Order: sequence, then C-alpha cells, then structure tokens
Amino acid sequence: MKHLDDDLMQVTLKPGTDRGYDFVSDSEIVALKQFQPPVGIMSIYLDVRPETLAETPVLTRFKDAVKAIRTHQEAQWNHDDKVRFNMLVEALEDDLREEALTPHGRTLVLFAAPSRIRPKRGKVDYALFKTYYLPDAVPDLIEWGQTPVLTPLLVLRDAHPQTGLMLFNREEGRFFLYHLGEVEEYNIGIKNEDGSALSKASPWHGYGEHNHQQWQKEHQARYFRNVAAVLSKVAQKTKWEWIVLASPDIQEAKHLYNYLPDMLKERVIGEIALPMAATITEIRDTVKPIVDAAEAEEEKATVQFWQQELAKPDGLAVSGVADVVEMTQEYRIETLIYSEGFIQPGWQCSDCGSLVADILTEKPSKCPYCDASYLLEKSDIIGELALKVMHAGGTIEVVQHAETKALVDTETFIGAVLRY
Repeated sequence: MKHLDDDLMQVTLKPGTDRGYDFVSDSEIVALKQFQPPVGIMSIYLDVRPETLAETPVLTRFKDAVKAIRTHQEAQWNHDDKVRFNMLVEALEDDLREEALTPHGRTLVLFAAPSRIRPKRGKVDYALFKTYYLPDAVPDLIEWGQTPVLTPLLVLRDAHPQTGLMLFNREEGRFFLYHLGEVEEYNIGIKNEDGSALSKASPWHGYGEHNHQQWQKEHQARYFRNVAAVLSKVAQKTKWEWIVLASPDIQEAKHLYNYLPDMLKERVIGEIALPMAATITEIRDTVKPIVDAAEAEEEKATVQFWQQELAKPDGLAVSGVADVVEMTQEYRIETLIYSEGFIQPGWQCSDCGSLVADILTEKPSKCPYCDASYLLEKSDIIGELALKVMHAGGTIEVVQHAETKALVDTETFIGAVLRY
C-alpha cells in the first residue's frame, strides 16, 4: 500500500463536476459572521427546485419579500438609504434573473453587501458578494440588515455532518466526502505497491499449506495495518465527523474496522459493499440512509443526555432562552440544542456585542454586561447564539425529528449541555 507523507499530502476535492452545488465550511460561516458590512447586507435564500420555480418564479418571490422589507423599514430610512436600497434591489433582480436561467442545486444562497452606489452610472460596488448553491431545499428567506442571516446554513450543517467514505480493495483505494446530501470524490488515491499476491485461495497442501496460510495471514494483517494508517492520515487532514468503510467484499470492510485506532472506530457508522467503479450517484444513494439513521440516533442520544442532566440538582444543563443566553455569554455551552424553526427575538449590545433575550418582549434599558445604553433590536438571535457557541468550540444540535423535537418543545424549545 502506498505510504503518504503527512507534510506533502494535499487532500482536496476534485474540481469539474456538473452538479453545481457548494460545500459550505465552518470557516466560511465564521468569516461571514465576522464580516462587518459598511451600510447593510442582503441575505437571500431561494428554493430553486423545478417544481417550486414552476409554481412561483424566483423574481416574483424576491419582489414580494422586498415589498415587505420596505413596509417594515422604510420609515427609518433617509433619502440616501432609500436610493441605496432601490439600486441594490435593481442590481440583484438582474443577478437573480440571470441565475434563474440555469438554476443549480435546490437552493440559491446570496449575500450582497454594497460599499458604494453610483446612481449616474447605475452601478453598485460590493464590499461582499457571495453566492452558494446548496443541494437541499430550505424555506425562502430574504432579509436586509446589519449582519448576514446564517441560521439556515447552520441547520443544513447540523443535518448533514461531514462524512468520509473509503472505498478499497486489495489493490487500490478511493476517498469521498458525503455532505449536504451529496457526494464528491477527493483528489487522492492509493495503490498497493506490494507485488506479492493477496489471494485468499491457495493450491498448497500439507505442511507447505500451513506455512503458506501463516504467510497469507501475516501478509493480510500487514495490508490492513497499512490501509488503516493511510485512512488515519486522510481522516486527520479532512477532520471527518463520521466514516463509512466500503469494499466490494463487505467482510474486507469489517476486517479493516478491527485495525483502526480507537479514535477512528468511534467515528465509523457503517460498513458497506460497493464496487470499486461505483459512481457518485451509487455512493450517494447507498450512504444517505446510513447517515440519516446516524443523525437521528445522535440527535436522540443528545436530547436524552440533556434531559438527564436537567433532572439532576447540579446537572450540567440548562433550558429556556434566558439561561441559554447567559451561558453563551460565559462560554460554558458544550452543545446548543434547539428545535428546527424556533425563532427568538432579542437585542445585541452595540458596545460589547452581547446578546440579550428573555420571554419578555420589553427592551432592556441597558446592556446587563457592560451597561451600554444602545441595544440593537434583532428579529432572531438564534443564529447569533449558534455562531457564538461554534466560535467557542461548542457544537450545535438542531432537533428535526418529530419524537425528539416534541421533547425539546416541552422545555421552551431551546436548551444546552454545559462544559462545567
């Protein structure tokens, strides 16, 4: 088996596929969160599935959302604000009209933050303009504000952990990433450079057969140790959350599991049989139910552990908006848990950036953390909470399955498992 140099190994996804979607990484989400728009940013999520487009075109939905934004915000704008917004909308209409001609994936995501408007030229310069195509459909959402709306991306990230797949036989190996409901192959492969045969059958008999079988056994063990070492290096580079082992002979995949270090064994969620020439579609359709089942099981286990901790007098868990916000500010949250679709209005301090929210809707007179008097009203702080938890090294559990969702909903829709 080919050995890989840790310093030289470049594990990248193969370019040039025609699928037309993007894998959105944590680093990209954090970069969007940290971006400070000069005057505002438009966040756009549009369902571009053929059946949705046939029912209501992209531009119709966009224009309806813009009307709602104007209704709620125009009274606060001065003349320059109105001109800037109207020119941005016109420019985005042109962009969306072009995108609608050749839609990719199932959801179009667009972030547009203007830096300068040139009315005489009819041109908009952007401080940030990013487009993503996602393979899953999310509800339409179009907002104009001071920060990008990232909650839908977080929901998708939670629903689709990054899962690595190694497909191998005794001659070669291929590596794949399953994420956001689709599969892509890595630009790396392995070959068995040992010229010795690795067949299971043997024509040897008697004492010679015993020696040959012993040699085959040792040779097989060395082979699996080498494969496990390569997989360990690739997994370290890619930081997969889960792993699926695949081989034309499923017993080979099961044997490989026994040679993996414990830290990798904990990530393996399945062993499957696949031909070495399996297509992207075949791999996706085979891996999807395995990942779906693992996600449902992890979600259930997380919620059950949270409830057990809540039941203890000194348990490491909280529930409810006020306690979750407080624990977020203190960087104590290990896992943030909330029901899919849960929205919580609140405020953010303009000085220290702290979030403030409770079951009450009355705006606080000052920031409880730094006593600043100016608090920016936010229609939903869940995305901000999730990003703060991620930035502090915590994880997010967006509860989507009916059984576990009902359990979370009874605890005011949101809670957290604490570090200490």
